Amino acid sequence: MGAKICKLQTRAIRMEKEQERLLLGRLGSGMEGQIAGKIAEFGGLLTRAAAVRLLCRQNGVEVDLPIPLSKAGGASLPFSFRARVDRVFPVQPYGGGSGKTVRLHVSDMGGEGDATVLLWNEQVSIVESGNIGQGDEVEVKGAYFRLGEISIGRGGGIAKIGGVKTVPLSGIGNGTCAVEGAAKDAMPDKEYADKKTGEKRFFSSFLLCDGAECRRVVVWGGSFIAAKPEEGDRIRLENVLSKNGELHFNASSRMVRLGAKKDAEGKITKMEIAGGNAVIAIDGAEFSLPQKDALLLLGVKVVPEGVKPATLFSIKAAGMVGKPARYRKDGGKLLWLALD
Repeated sequence: MGAKICKLQTRAIRMEKEQERLLLGRLGSGMEGQIAGKIAEFGGLLTRAAAVRLLCRQNGVEVDLPIPLSKAGGASLPFSFRARVDRVFPVQPYGGGSGKTVRLHVSDMGGEGDATVLLWNEQVSIVESGNIGQGDEVEVKGAYFRLGEISIGRGGGIAKIGGVKTVPLSGIGNGTCAVEGAAKDAMPDKEYADKKTGEKRFFSSFLLCDGAECRRVVVWGGSFIAAKPEEGDRIRLENVLSKNGELHFNASSRMVRLGAKKDAEGKITKMEIAGGNAVIAIDGAEFSLPQKDALLLLGVKVVPEGVKPATLFSIKAAGMVGKPARYRKDGGKLLWLALD
């Protein structure tokens, strides 16, 4: 293990030198000044190497050491990898509900290596919004091992590069599967007695429809397991059991809302700071809102000390302009935003 870590460290040092060389090609003689400015912007807490990586990201220079998951072996150095999401665990609150985490179990495409990826706070939104789910292929950057799990460092991220493979409702056989459709005719909770324990339990149901094809979804545990979808919501059900023409949703299943009737779709055409406010334009609709409200909309609850909200907004916005998104508005107010 020591030899492997030493080898990774040597590769990382070489990459840092290569990053500086490429950054110099982008910034020229102003590079040192921008490095010093970036360190000062973060209150002196950034190392030179971290400042170089951040400037590289902002200027389109690759910054991570690509390592197959099967060979990462507990490395603490920043690396990137591609993997398949095998399971998404329930979101867990902490700090009295002020923060949240979610774990993803991922594996190499060929199955040679696997690990648990831990997402924190604003990173969780990509899972909650349904942008990443079971079966998706993802790319993780800025990764490092901490206490046996993979976390994503400042400036890193996780993105979907291949979609989940869902089964058409018309082609479902018996067994577990992932399906998509629109929710209809939700029924209220009904009480039943567990056959083994006699304990009082609940179940509910609704129809999942794709065109003219519909299947009854039975949610065991009722509202204690999954929030009920609203009429017309388009949802994805992961790891549900198809049996006797019905879909059974239990504690191992996951429901993702892909959109609602009141949601709109479009392409983000602008995200900038103007007149002290954040401006977000989606196709022909333009919204202006306070910077901190815009950051909350992007999943950022806390702005680090010494970092300007406008700077953090610009960093987040850099990867979103030009991408398709779903959003919800009330009049001229933007209420919710998620990348497709």
